[in-house]
Parts: sequence; structure tokens; C-alpha cells
Amino acid sequence: MRPRELLDRLAVRARGDRVLGGMTPRPPPDVLEVCRLYSWQNMGDPESYTASREAASYIVSTASLVVFGREYPGWVTSGASEGNLLALYALREMGYRRVLYFQSAHYSIPKSARILGMRAEPLPVAGGYEPLLGELRSRLGEGDIVVATVGTTETGYIDPVVEIAELAGARGAVVHVDAAFTGPIMRYLGEGKAPRSLGGAVTSIVMDMHKVPEAPAGVGLLLASDKDIIDLLYHKAPYIPSGRQFGVLGTRNGGPVIAAAYALSKLVEYGVERLATELMDAALELVSRLGPHGYRTPHSVETPILCLIHPRHDKVFERLGEMGYKAYRCLEGRGVRMAVMPHLLPELGRVAGILASAAGG
Repeated sequence: MRPRELLDRLAVRARGDRVLGGMTPRPPPDVLEVCRLYSWQNMGDPESYTASREAASYIVSTASLVVFGREYPGWVTSGASEGNLLALYALREMGYRRVLYFQSAHYSIPKSARILGMRAEPLPVAGGYEPLLGELRSRLGEGDIVVATVGTTETGYIDPVVEIAELAGARGAVVHVDAAFTGPIMRYLGEGKAPRSLGGAVTSIVMDMHKVPEAPAGVGLLLASDKDIIDLLYHKAPYIPSGRQFGVLGTRNGGPVIAAAYALSKLVEYGVERLATELMDAALELVSRLGPHGYRTPHSVETPILCLIHPRHDKVFERLGEMGYKAYRCLEGRGVRMAVMPHLLPELGRVAGILASAAGG
């Protein structure tokens, strides 16, 4: 196949990728252009490729200030999944061995524990989303790691991290927080449930840059309460000028990191609280529009992640497929998972119409 033919074929394929509820949207054109301009940078060697290093440092310091109002040590990852793996690895190296995670946690948590050879135990949730803290209290012990989520992937529920941290601290355990979607806007969500700082029992947090602020996929952030945790994640790389390398990956594209720094700077200029308010308002409006068509959410809307349950869910997915959409599912297929992201704001009516039509409305 000739190169031009291949590109034409792939273009046709890409036009057919009609995804509903995904979390990897096409970034804005200016962000994509920044990514292209710096695609030759190597994030695996930031001491040599100083633009990548400066962009990563900007993401660490700015995201820290946006989320917590102060700076914490950290570094960029390939995404929150790698961040979860790295956080558990560092805690394992510090002597923690057992991972307790709620069944609503992202699949990267048990996967990471398996890779690391750590004992991982799921904890039950009520309704498919709400952690049963009594069960945690009865099983929690010294040396445990509890994983809490701020905006679960399926329903957007915010685990009561503050309460979980109190329980963990009293037992000599620690808490790792997965805020993959909500990270940059977390400060303005879940009053009283999400952590307002790192420290005490809360040792680390991860977030993604491709969700909010819609940077190219491939950039996450790990922040830690102590620099020693981050230092554990550097490994010897003798031929690299710095002599060490961070994380799991080796060579990786610095373009998305520099584009993520640019996207984050745009978010700060626009106003983080302003965007958080707009996303939450849009999520509530979508729920309101779809209520007459039989959709409901399993709990009150806490983040811009929605699980839109429908009594005829099988028919809904069948119709969406006939309409050419590949839809994300939640709660064992009982609902459509919708992530209300910045690019969706001007398209809210169209999305509501698609889901209403799928429900027979």
C-alpha cells in the first residue's frame, strides 16, 4: 500500500470513530500545534532536552498551586495509570505491602498491585459506588495502603478521602489518591470529601492532563507529600547525561508534555473555578434534559462524570450502535458513562439529542 493510500484509508477510519463518553477528545488546534512543534523532544532525558524539563517543572508547580494552593514535589508520567503504579511502587519500597481498594476504583489499581507482587484486596461498595467505611475499618491495619478516588471512572463519585485518611492515620496506614479526571478542578468539587492538602496519611495523588485541560494523551502527574517518595522513582541510566531516569518508560515524546504545560497555562488564564462551574452546570443540565427520557444517575452529581442509567439499557446501546456510536458503559452496562469535558460544552444539546433518540425519545 502506498503512503498516500494508507493515509487516505486511516482518514476514513478516523472519521468513523464516533465515540460517546470517552475521555480522550481531540485537543484544540493550537495545543496540537505545540505538540507537533516539539515532538522531537525526549521526555526520557529531560536534562538534555531542557524544554521538556521546564514544561514538566511548570506542570508540577502550577498544578500543585491550582489544586492545593502550595507546591509539592512531583513529576510527569505517561498518565494516571502509570502514576498509580509508581505511587504503589514507592510505598512498597517504603515497607507498605497490602493494597486495599474499593471496587469502584480504576482497574489500574489491582493491575499495578499484580505487577508489583503486592497483596491487593477489594473492598465492597454500596450501589456500585459508595465505599463501605465500616468494612474498611474492620480490615485496615498498620502498613496498609488505601486507594481513594476523587471522581470514580464510572459514576464520578468522590470517595470521602478526608474520613478515609483519618481512619488510615489512626491505624498506621497511608492513602494514595486517584484524581485522574478531576485533578485540576478538584479544589472546587466535593466540599469536605476531597483532600485539601497532602501530608499526614495522604502520601500521593495522580491526575491526567488529557481530561482537564484537554492536552494530548500521554501526560499525567504524580504529586507526593515528601520528596523522598519521588526520589524512589528515579533509576540509574548510565549513558544519559543526568545518569538517571524517572518512572517506568524510557524514551518518550516530550511534545505532549510541552503541549500539556501550554494547555494548563490556558486553563489558569481562563479561570479554573470558572471552568469547574461551567462543567458542573453542564453536567446537571444534561441530567435534567435526559430525565424525561428515562435516564437517571445512581447518586447526586458530584463531578462532571455521569453514569446515565436507563431501564431499557440494552435497547439504548443497541440503538446507539445502529446510529454509529461506540458508547462507554457504567455499572455493568446498566448505563451510559458520559464525561462532560470542555469540548462538550458547545455540543451539549447535540449529545442530549443523541441519547434521547437512543432511548426512543
